[in-house]
Amino acid sequence: GLIDSTSKAPLPPIPKSDSDCFIPAKGTLVIVPSNLYDQWLKEIAKFTCGESGEVKLDKGWAPRHWPLKVFAMSTVVPLKAVTVAELAEADIVLCSYRLLYSWVYQSRQKQVASTAPNASVHCPGFSGTSVVDVIRATRELLAGRSSLFDLDAEAAADAVEEKTKRRASRRGQAADGEEGREAPEAASASAKKPPACRGLKPPSAATAAASFSAATATAASSTAKTPAASSLRFPILEMFYWRRVVFDEFHELESFASSQQYCLQQLRAHCRWGLTGTPPVGSTAGLIFMSSLFRVDLPGRLVMSPSGTEISMWDRDAIVCRAADNFAARFIRQNSATLPHIGLQEHVVIVRHTPPERALYLAQAHEAPDPATCDDAFTNEEKKKSLERLLKLCSHFQVTGNEAESADAECLRLGDQKRRNVTIARNKVLRCLHACILS
Repeated sequence: GLIDSTSKAPLPPIPKSDSDCFIPAKGTLVIVPSNLYDQWLKEIAKFTCGESGEVKLDKGWAPRHWPLKVFAMSTVVPLKAVTVAELAEADIVLCSYRLLYSWVYQSRQKQVASTAPNASVHCPGFSGTSVVDVIRATRELLAGRSSLFDLDAEAAADAVEEKTKRRASRRGQAADGEEGREAPEAASASAKKPPACRGLKPPSAATAAASFSAATATAASSTAKTPAASSLRFPILEMFYWRRVVFDEFHELESFASSQQYCLQQLRAHCRWGLTGTPPVGSTAGLIFMSSLFRVDLPGRLVMSPSGTEISMWDRDAIVCRAADNFAARFIRQNSATLPHIGLQEHVVIVRHTPPERALYLAQAHEAPDPATCDDAFTNEEKKKSLERLLKLCSHFQVTGNEAESADAECLRLGDQKRRNVTIARNKVLRCLHACILS
């Protein structure tokens, strides 16, 4: 309702200090756990146009008859094809947390950051320095001085060359196979024929070179005059200044790595919202995490130790505790049945694991300790991590690791890993065996 009622309202101006560093976006960016992605699409369809059932997307875009322009992506595939101008005009952009931490998306982040003047992108992960470089790179893009189009053109030319090589290799292998099956006489006759007479022939070196030259010429012509920033494809979300950003189930982010939390903090918007049924208000550290996510700076001391930030000290710091309590009082709101202007409508949504998700859950449940019988389940670091992984799989499914695109891919990876382990163990046993002669 909030998004719908404000979709036609004029976009607030970007703060002057950021006006030349970000692309203004009229829409709301909604980031959700992977298992709630489809549910969000269905809820948008139900409350905006009264539709139910599965939502069919066309390259990430919702049906044209929807009153709101919705762009949704659970992988980077739709994002690769969309332009800056198209994404900036969307009313709702829906994506998953997993997408932001995927290897392909982070590689694009680093590529964008590398085009900034005096870029310092050299460390693994997406660091604070890289975020600053993205801002500088966006400024160069808006000013028409970006080399990002050159990098994309080179990548396209490399892709054309690689595709040509693979096609040539496949044709060559097919031709060799056909010749191997011929009779000796036919094979010798075929060998005497010029390549044009054979059924399958690999492209000549001249043909491959011509294809690559054409791609290179296209890339060179595109760099002669830098295109407008609005025509850039595969933009990253950090380049935009959104109307609002919504973090769904944001309490789960508290367990994320600090670098991943920092990336979410750097998403810019005029308004920032968080949705959760269990806000982390049990400790001062939880309140400070929330304030950082919503870009509200709290006063207090930052105590460092060799192992990192001493967050336990915050509970004993009167200034920090008072600031955290004031933040909770001012910014946290709870829907209540006692509010007359908010009507309540209950919905029962059954969330079931897919077979691959169920398999991963059962495997993790087998490895996790039973707190009822294991005394050190919550004190042993390795056992505690195992329970945390089980909790993630149980509540909001999230496969471990950033390289897994889906539960199916993670199942295949684990299956291959276990098969390799079995092969290694078998080979070790065979090497240890000695021939025995029984008399």
